[in-house]
This record gives sequence, structure tokens and C-alpha cells, in this order.
Amino acid sequence: MPPLPPIAEPTFELVVTAAEVEEGKRLFTDYCFACHGANAVSGGITPDLRRTSAQVHGQINDIVLGGAREGLGMPRFDDSLDEDDVRMIQGYILHRASESAGGF
Repeated sequence: MPPLPPIAEPTFELVVTAAEVEEGKRLFTDYCFACHGANAVSGGITPDLRRTSAQVHGQINDIVLGGAREGLGMPRFDDSLDEDDVRMIQGYILHRASESAGGF
């Protein structure tokens, strides 16, 4: 396979504090790391969440809590996470995407 292009600066905007990004990192490590990789860097089997489009970011609660992608192997986490948790995870993912794009 050809190499992937560099990570682009995210276009989806989400207001989160530094403390929320840190909590998002903790939650990501607890719930997402096993499939989506350390520091949100995928090994290639599952999506690299740093590359998530603005459209998918807009559907994040449906995906993580509602099970919109269960048929693709993405489990739902509505039994252990809430919308605030997902927002902090999303903030962490956006932070990592921006870091990877050279924005931080």
C-alpha cells in the first residue's frame, strides 16, 4: 500500500479545556487504546482516529454510544460512557490530530 498522506489539521471545532483533554486521554487509554492505538495512532487494522473527518466527528455520539458502527466491529459504550466522556475523548483525539499536523 502507498504511504498515507500527513495528518491534516482538524476542521471540526470543539471547545475543551486542557484538563478535559487530559481526562479524554485517560478515557481513551481505558476504552479506545486496545483497538485504536497508543496516543491515538492506529497500527492500520482499525481507523486512525487522528484522521477522523468533521462529518464523522459530528456523529461521534451515535457511533460511540448509539452503536451506529457495530456492524463494522465498533462496539457501543453506552453502558460505561456518557456524552460528556465522549466529548472529552473527542477533545483528546482532536488535540492529537492537531499535534500530529504540527499545530501544537
